[in-house]
Amino acid sequence: MAYEVWPEPRRRLSFSKRELMELFIAAVVLLAVGFSWLNPGFTPHFTPAILAVLLVGVLPAFLLHEIAHKYAALRYGAWAEFRLDAFGLAITALSIIAPFKIIAPGAVMVWSPYLTLNQIGKISISGPLTNLALAAVFIMLLPFVPGYLTWFAVRFNAFVAFFNLLPLGIFDGRKIIAWNWRAWLLVFLASISLMVWSYL
Repeated sequence: MAYEVWPEPRRRLSFSKRELMELFIAAVVLLAVGFSWLNPGFTPHFTPAILAVLLVGVLPAFLLHEIAHKYAALRYGAWAEFRLDAFGLAITALSIIAPFKIIAPGAVMVWSPYLTLNQIGKISISGPLTNLALAAVFIMLLPFVPGYLTWFAVRFNAFVAFFNLLPLGIFDGRKIIAWNWRAWLLVFLASISLMVWSYL
């Protein structure tokens, strides 16, 4: 009698060459979005302070969000890799010159025939929770590192969490609601509260 062998969870975090290249392209576009946010009108001056804000406030918000999704999926034994989305990348690039900002260059694609709704929900919420955790870290740094760099890092992480929690299309929000709407509402309200607070 033959028995089906269930896959063991892969806990080792690794990246394919294609994945690294697509993460790099997405990161470059997001740095440009961040620069246009910091510097309306995209004037040519590029100071060390702006570079610091981009490297500290923008890159971790995007990269750690996606890595959190990937790691959570790997913990459940799923295949997971970041992939660019042509339409999402295009509208993200368009937002460089637009007054509103969109952050949707791609996403971690997850596949496994064994994933439950509970596991999919936890994989989906891991990204926004990572952004809220980063925002909390920067809030704690405010007494020691005051200034726009820290405030922008809080604001950008809150915005990334909020945007991904929208219950639309392939965003995290729709999958989280399907799993646990109360968890979605709590994290969604937290992201809005942080954004509002960062502007006060």
